[in-house]
Amino acid sequence: MEAEVWVVDGLRTEARSGTGFNVNMDSPKEVGGQGTGFSPMEATLMAWGGCSLADVTSILKKKRVSFTDLRVKVHADRRKEHPRVFEDALLEYIVEAEGDHAQGFHKAIRLSLGRYCPVATMVASVGTKIRVVATYNGESIELLEPYEIMCTDTRPYVKD
Repeated sequence: MEAEVWVVDGLRTEARSGTGFNVNMDSPKEVGGQGTGFSPMEATLMAWGGCSLADVTSILKKKRVSFTDLRVKVHADRRKEHPRVFEDALLEYIVEAEGDHAQGFHKAIRLSLGRYCPVATMVASVGTKIRVVATYNGESIELLEPYEIMCTDTRPYVKD
């Protein structure tokens, strides 16, 4: 994998992935940026959500569970001191689907965050306290009370 990032103006940068896709990043105006793009830390949140949803989608497809809507809202607070890594994070998974597949959805989230998603592993490895909640067809999934993702060495695990 590779990426190239270059300064466009001030704190505004442009990045190109090794596969040829470009994105713009910037810092908020209050810290000297122009506010014309998402910040690198916002990009991390988006990458985390995208990584996990790719896993969950793949797992549900293998289980032949179809859905009409699947999303995750990723919220995070950063440390006040440098390095300003994520201190606390909340992932809110939301799915709309036909039938009763809440247990399969629950298992897919646990597999994504505890085994497959490398972004989750990287975030957990710096000590971020991660909580996870989910709703299935508008109802909280009883099996998925908020739990924490912990990390030892490089392999995260789900702590009930």
